[in-house]
Amino acid sequence: TSTLPVLDDVPTEMVGEIAAMSHLSDEALQGLATSTLRPERQTLLCELLDKQGRGAVDEAEQQELAALMAEYGRSVLRRAKAVALLLARGKSLPVLTPLAPAP
Repeated sequence: TSTLPVLDDVPTEMVGEIAAMSHLSDEALQGLATSTLRPERQTLLCELLDKQGRGAVDEAEQQELAALMAEYGRSVLRRAKAVALLLARGKSLPVLTPLAPAP
């Protein structure tokens, strides 16, 4: 039971996916723990956040930003649960690559 993830903080639509992660191999969990948004999605997220900070996003961009933030949140949750499972299995943490600064 120590390798089963706690699911009380997981959005309903991700419960099955997160629960199934406990059956993944260490290698698969390492891959999830180091995964990030695709570079073009990261770039778009940074651009929209910058525009929002300047108060220059329109309605369509605001919706796109909300979708990207949700995608990013799901990605972070997957990575966190993968790391938690690896630690529970007594494995070392994967080496994380820092994100490149936004252009």
